[in-house]
Amino acid sequence: MTNLLQLLAKICTHQLSPEAVKSEDWELLIPLANQHGVIPTLWSVVEPVASLLPEKSFVTLKKTATNARIEGFARKSVAKEVQDILSKHKIDTIWLKGVALAYQYYPDFWIRYMRDIDIWVHMEQADQALQCLVDHGFEIEEQERPIDFDIYLTKIHHIVKRRGVEVEIHFRLTPPVEAYFLTDNQHQWFWESTKCIPTAIGEIKVMTPTAQILHLIHHDIAHHEWNKSPDEREVRLQRKLDLHHLVQQETIDWQEVIQKATSLNLDYILHHAIKSNINLFGIEAYQDYPVEHYANLEPPVITDYKNEYAERFVRLFKNISWNGRLRLLIRAIIPTPTELKQLYNIEKNSKVATYYVLHPFIRLKDLFQMLWKQATA
Repeated sequence: MTNLLQLLAKICTHQLSPEAVKSEDWELLIPLANQHGVIPTLWSVVEPVASLLPEKSFVTLKKTATNARIEGFARKSVAKEVQDILSKHKIDTIWLKGVALAYQYYPDFWIRYMRDIDIWVHMEQADQALQCLVDHGFEIEEQERPIDFDIYLTKIHHIVKRRGVEVEIHFRLTPPVEAYFLTDNQHQWFWESTKCIPTAIGEIKVMTPTAQILHLIHHDIAHHEWNKSPDEREVRLQRKLDLHHLVQQETIDWQEVIQKATSLNLDYILHHAIKSNINLFGIEAYQDYPVEHYANLEPPVITDYKNEYAERFVRLFKNISWNGRLRLLIRAIIPTPTELKQLYNIEKNSKVATYYVLHPFIRLKDLFQMLWKQATA
């Protein structure tokens, strides 16, 4: 599978001509491309010589790519609605992943396949953003609730739908039960590291190249790979390709990236991601990255989940009703099945999150200590 994935990566980045691929390999490559979310990219490369493919492979690839193009237009239309509505209501929005990357690093919007649309708003504006979209015809999931108590531990976004397209309204990038979750200070740096770009859906705010690299590698490696149990880890070529296109098309100051990654405790994750991309796409785009110098990095220290959780709890506790405070206290000491499943999937050497969530009386004691400290400060 690794050899096939490398072969697919080389085709998608024009390093290998489709004509050089054996007929029998196409039968394996197309399902693999579909699994890894790169069918549109593969078709954009193969289309000029598609008639040379085996007939069955040609028909399958063209049909799947056509469907992806139609879905892409649907997502683009919904993205414009989201941008227009939130701009009108002056809700500060950062576009994440799919839309942001499609407009910056792909030849056409639909070529960057996306399962959904991701935006990021301030936590204080998340409920307002949700209500604005619902007021304009977006459908809300039944389990969606305001940010008061029930979604505090594990949730990072609201979800709405429009014409079958899912929109995730993020109010943070990672849930605090993950082994390598981002702290509030880290979130603040990402929020401030942005720029505005003109697009077909209007001027949108996206992360700067340095911030985009660090967000992509954290999302790919820490969230989708290391946070899962070995049999659930999701290695996806599309996410590797996102990083590769960014590195190819931007002038990257690797010293700045490395310095910032180190300050955010992401240097090991960065090195792991770059090595993975070099293995898939070759060294050429990464020649200025000092691979050997960072070969002996130690794995990152697990963030102190307990203190971060308690501080967030205190901030939330101050801003809700007494009824909400009572429910928050109950919610704080009783893990949900979702939380327990997430904890089960965390790496075995991550003791902090498991200790804190599975020992409710210790957690409650710490929370009341934090509240008393705040009240007497």
